[in-house]
Amino acid sequence: MKRLVSQLLMDDLIKSYTPDGIVVEDNLPEYLLDSNIPDNTPNTPVVEGEQPRETDEAITSEETQQGLSPEVEKQPMADIESLIDVGIRTKSLIGFHYITLDGIFVGFRIVEPHYVFIAEGTGNKILVTFDRTAGDIRAFVVGNRMYTGVLYTGATFQPRNEIMGGA
Repeated sequence: MKRLVSQLLMDDLIKSYTPDGIVVEDNLPEYLLDSNIPDNTPNTPVVEGEQPRETDEAITSEETQQGLSPEVEKQPMADIESLIDVGIRTKSLIGFHYITLDGIFVGFRIVEPHYVFIAEGTGNKILVTFDRTAGDIRAFVVGNRMYTGVLYTGATFQPRNEIMGGA
């Protein structure tokens, strides 16, 4: 039942938070992290069903690099769709571990979530962000490839015009 409610919330989120942004299905490969893994990213193949995890020290180091002070409240959220919903609505930073569609673990990402849309060709839900870890616009496939979600309460951002298409 909880999963059904979460799914309905995500469907409503997609309808209400999908602007005429610059990332759309036609140019998705340019922004999808799965297609643009930076050289300095952990690039660890994953055994099916595993959820590799960076150490708490590595996550704290990434948070520090992104300018998050130790005083910023970290609210763990196991339900990734709820994490995305809250992050978009409150304009709060979120973090999560990510595995690409090819099964490559790319580590913990800290992002500014801007909007979600459905890629009609695949049916995948796509989260469009400014990926602070990469320092660029990145899109992520939503679902079981994201886990260990964290909402950074009080760490907010202003939506970027270059992502929102001038919205």
